[in-house]
Amino acid sequence: MNKGISTPYNCAMHMTEHIGNQAVLALVNGKLWDMHRPLMEDCQLSFLHFRDEDPRMVNKAFWRSCSFILGGVLETAFKEEFYVQLCSFPKPDVRSGSFVYDVDLDMSDWSPSSVELRCISQIGSRLKEKDCKFERLDMTIEKAEEMFMDNKYKLQQIPSIASKSESSNHVTVYRAGEHIDISRGPMISTTALLNRFDISAVHRLDTSLSNTMFRVQGIGMPTQLQLHYWTYEQLVNKSKKLNPALMPGTEPQTDTLESTEPSKQQAVN
Repeated sequence: MNKGISTPYNCAMHMTEHIGNQAVLALVNGKLWDMHRPLMEDCQLSFLHFRDEDPRMVNKAFWRSCSFILGGVLETAFKEEFYVQLCSFPKPDVRSGSFVYDVDLDMSDWSPSSVELRCISQIGSRLKEKDCKFERLDMTIEKAEEMFMDNKYKLQQIPSIASKSESSNHVTVYRAGEHIDISRGPMISTTALLNRFDISAVHRLDTSLSNTMFRVQGIGMPTQLQLHYWTYEQLVNKSKKLNPALMPGTEPQTDTLESTEPSKQQAVN
């Protein structure tokens, strides 16, 4: 392994291909770590997956990654003549019943039919076959502002996000396929871990940022977990209720990095 180059995924693949393909997150000296993020020092390494005794961290990472994917779906679902400005997505709360992305669509009203929602959902579902790796990158404020210069909401958020970083001058972004967005992470390893992805509801929001802001909500399931179709449909119905997460503009970016101790984790899961 090479410092600053090798990742937990590389380490896992040296053990068995099964571990590399099933691992969702890594624990590096007790800290949550992306599977494709380079390792910077000698460390104690273990792996997390969806069937762990305590799956809270991987569930949150999955929810967060689904919000990220939803943002990418919204940016590509509309024709170029339509206005689409991604705002932000709240930190994941599995108990809320849905993952979320708040987006400004510059429409007086948008009430998509179930058929339209299904067609948009398929854009996200097809990412499973593409096996897009979630890649993390830390950049300076200046580089982030250049990258998101066409998005007024991201530009407003960047200074506050950077001020909360360890250096007070960096912004963390992730890339999966062609989509890039701001998040402190961590994210799941790859879109290949996504089994089901359904956009279930769109709610217009009452916010001072814009009178054309919508909260798009969805539900998903990872490949390692299987549900009876009837049970999944009940979860889809629950996810249609307006998610009570903080409204956009309440705080610049609510998605936060979490850490945990290795405690009951084994060296290899």
